[in-house]
Amino acid sequence: MRKFLDLFTFSIAACICSFEFGFSDSGPTHIIGLMVDFPYEEYDDPLTTGRGVFLQSSTDQYSLDTVLLCNGFLVDSPPHDKNYFANQIKAVSNYYNSVSNNNVNFENNFYVLDSIYTVSNPMRSYAVSDKKLAEFFNESLRLAKNDIENLNLDVSNSILVVFHAGMGQDFSVPFIDPTSHDLKSAYVDEQMLDGTELVEISGHLVSRGIILPETQNMIYFDVAQDIFSSTSDLCDIQIGLTGTFALLFGYAFDLPPLFNTETGNPGVGVFGLMDYGSNNGRGIIPSPPSPWTRIKKGWSNEIVITESGQYTVRSRHNNGDIYRINISDTEYFLIENRNNWIIDDDSIDSLRVKNDDGVYNENLDYWFDTFLTNISSNVFDTTSGVFTKIENYDFGTPGSGILIWHIDESRINDQFDGINNDINNMAIRIEEADGAVDIGNSNLLPSIWDEHIYGWAYDMWYIGNPDYSIVNSYSVSSNEVIFDDDTRPNSNTSKG
Repeated sequence: MRKFLDLFTFSIAACICSFEFGFSDSGPTHIIGLMVDFPYEEYDDPLTTGRGVFLQSSTDQYSLDTVLLCNGFLVDSPPHDKNYFANQIKAVSNYYNSVSNNNVNFENNFYVLDSIYTVSNPMRSYAVSDKKLAEFFNESLRLAKNDIENLNLDVSNSILVVFHAGMGQDFSVPFIDPTSHDLKSAYVDEQMLDGTELVEISGHLVSRGIILPETQNMIYFDVAQDIFSSTSDLCDIQIGLTGTFALLFGYAFDLPPLFNTETGNPGVGVFGLMDYGSNNGRGIIPSPPSPWTRIKKGWSNEIVITESGQYTVRSRHNNGDIYRINISDTEYFLIENRNNWIIDDDSIDSLRVKNDDGVYNENLDYWFDTFLTNISSNVFDTTSGVFTKIENYDFGTPGSGILIWHIDESRINDQFDGINNDINNMAIRIEEADGAVDIGNSNLLPSIWDEHIYGWAYDMWYIGNPDYSIVNSYSVSSNEVIFDDDTRPNSNTSKG
């Protein structure tokens, strides 16, 4: 698992899918959100987060004074009601509209039902197996069946999203998880629902959907104090829901996972949505999909370089081109420019270490507050604390520079299944400018402190990259960056 925050990590393996994909021409046309809670817990179940019902204020369940835990900005704040979940859908809709170059648009095609539906059993009973989780999904749909049918939509081309009370079992701390029976977030497909009685809505048997928690931000629950008892300042443990939502929604668009589907190890790490990049930017700024994915979906175009010359690679978020260089009948490089600067040449992380006068600050400013103070043109909903739109979804990338993607079509099967499962024979990989091949390399015994296992700034190509300079000092001067057959990494095919 990659280092996401300094204190806990995101588990990519939380997605429960069959992982058999092909690129369809289009994805769903509508999103329908359901709010589902559990029987109220008079006595708090220590193995689950919350009391089974949605948060209506930051203090309504445990009399916690959240302000004392964080005197900065509070992400995804209560009340968690219809308006709040509508904003969560807006956030993922705006993300896909941006990274697809306006090819995906749900602006007027999403709904959140008015009612809150209560399932029959407490949360812990649905968390014990994937089959029980599937039963939770089906039970939720049965409760909402009449209200969904009253929308008069084509359910066969809609994605039903079940937002449940409490948190998701999607993050882990570096010790025993005190709430082991929270529900895993999941993209629900036919394989997961196999053996259950599918729900028929408007004449259609529903065989896909998404399960998500009301929030990923544990600061609103007493478990935060249990886990982080050594500090009273919890502003920087906060995580937004958009990243998890965007990742799971990717499966509805048939976007193949680029992580190892057997182990959960990274494949392209923080540089792609369908990998650990889904939770870039504290969960509010998911990485764009890989350029290979965007090209296959028809969201981006490639320009094939066939002759020598000088080429300008504009930043991806400024309609930057993706350049392709073929190196064999089945292999090629894709070259793009990712830029995470929000002011001049400063990223969110570099701004955190500066005081107002630009002097280094040993006490880092809060991440979200730094972002809000410096961002210029994001759309933000102050009612529910949800970042509904981000100007540039590369803001969460760990650095700025050129990314070189090595694509080997010979290793891509018809279903795009497990194409990055073999660390030594990945179909889609990053040519890491630091000279290593360590993204996803479990042989390096990764821990939450090893950023390079998940991708870091030094994997990007730019003048002054210190790691590149070290490994290429024998052949390249300090003021140039070269990628050829003599550099490390080199430009050879997979077969050398």
